[in-house]
Amino acid sequence: MVGVISFFFSFYVNKTSLNSKKKILFSLLVFSFTTLTYLINSDLEIFFYKERLENDLYKEKKINPEKLILFLEIQLKENPNDLEGWKILAKTCLLSGYIQKADIYYKRSLTFFPDNLNLLLEYADLKENIAELTNAISLREKIKAIDDSNFKNLISLIKLYISVGKKAQAKIELEYLKNKKINKDIIDELNSKINF
Repeated sequence: MVGVISFFFSFYVNKTSLNSKKKILFSLLVFSFTTLTYLINSDLEIFFYKERLENDLYKEKKINPEKLILFLEIQLKENPNDLEGWKILAKTCLLSGYIQKADIYYKRSLTFFPDNLNLLLEYADLKENIAELTNAISLREKIKAIDDSNFKNLISLIKLYISVGKKAQAKIELEYLKNKKINKDIIDELNSKINF
């Protein structure tokens, strides 16, 4: 509000026929008044919020997940190339029950680290757990393209294919696993699900 009043005052002064020195003096007066009003009425701790939050996190014996999430959100805005920060943020959101936030942060982290297997695996697990099977399949297929020796991922991919009725694709992946000499019990279990 003070800023709007200051703007209109300054506009009015520029329209009047005051000499240059008086206009500058009046503008400085309005600027000083505005700054003083801001300093008196505002919460200046907002400028030190990150530091205060970081200190709180170090001092607490038990980490408060909400504070950790806030701190990491601020930290990652400043340094988005912090892989561990993204992992901790997404996992903390997930473990705290903020599923949508976890989803957002996994997705955002993958824009910076698109081929990171750990992020992809965690995100695929999340998508599978919230029953977004098509997305989970896409993520698991991407993981397979990056690392086809991750048998846990392939087993999950086969189960997802079976769940959505893509049994032909499940059989192809199962044949691949058979050639890799995976435990026969796992192969038999998957085979029985495909043929059920």
